Amino acid sequence: MQKYRRALITIPIILIVLVVLPFLIPMNAYVSQAEQAASGALGVPVKIGGLRVALLPTPRLNVSDVVVGSNEDFTVEDVAVVPAIFSMFSEVKTISSLKVKRPVIKQSALEIVSALGKADAAKSEPTSVTIREISISKAQLIWPDMALPEFNVDVVMTADNKPESAQIATTDGKVKIDLVPEDDRQRITISARNWTLPVGVPLLIDRLDSEMMLVDKRLDIQRLDIELYEGKVSTGAVLNWQKNWSLEGKLNVSGVQVAKPVSMVSQSTQLSGKLSGDGSYKASAKEPAKLMEQLQANFRFKVLDGVLDGVDLAKAATLLGTKGGMDGQTRFDTLTGMLNVAGKQ
Repeated sequence: MQKYRRALITIPIILIVLVVLPFLIPMNAYVSQAEQAASGALGVPVKIGGLRVALLPTPRLNVSDVVVGSNEDFTVEDVAVVPAIFSMFSEVKTISSLKVKRPVIKQSALEIVSALGKADAAKSEPTSVTIREISISKAQLIWPDMALPEFNVDVVMTADNKPESAQIATTDGKVKIDLVPEDDRQRITISARNWTLPVGVPLLIDRLDSEMMLVDKRLDIQRLDIELYEGKVSTGAVLNWQKNWSLEGKLNVSGVQVAKPVSMVSQSTQLSGKLSGDGSYKASAKEPAKLMEQLQANFRFKVLDGVLDGVDLAKAATLLGTKGGMDGQTRFDTLTGMLNVAGKQ
């Protein structure tokens, strides 16, 4: 009985020691060394708010308030490095998991990532550290003219530190992306529900499902099906960045109510009816952000049972050369035409 009493007393003491001990280790002395090492590896200034060792729930190193780049291109609230204990005695050290909390990534961080990728490609010696899993919570991308939601990422890594599989999901649960390797390719599955498009016209997507294949520097969009405004849009395309960026594909639209989308594009134009049609598109540019500016498209369309507000076409046809017919409305059973797009025209 006395042994059990001692155990009951000893266990809480051990737990208290494990919790308190990390705060007694003077890790701040290593902050400047860590900053210098990280700056040398990334080629840009790195600031670290603090370092702390924790022993519970598992031994780990916490790195807090990380700022990368002179313009705060990449910031992280906290990084928890959880090592595999038994690997500490082997030549190759293993990190069981890398937990990243609240990273904020600006577009300018792509230059840092690109430079790091080229530097890693030039190295021939094997890495002395392997990572099994990477978990990212509440990440945020800061991109011009885009309102992107927070998202979580879970990545399982291979022995040579390459992604084996990955899952990405917005914190509101509206968008999910799965990446699964297939030989030398990556299959990408995307699903979205009740999601507002974050770039361009803020279209409300009721449902989106897509299958893609990433092969080297080419993305084959095998299937992209969208349900919105009581209709459907489907497309297949190929995005290539071997040299410059290029995009080529075909588009089909069926039964989309156009009143709401048209009002978002132009408040001065009011058109209702159901849109259907098909066509093709292509674009080529040195930067992905410039693709839309170089878009070339041909689209044959048909709008059924609609109303064009602001103009009376029948009246305008009888009053050619005058200003008559520039008000009122035109009801129609069928409106057909061809849309040609060349850049911004």
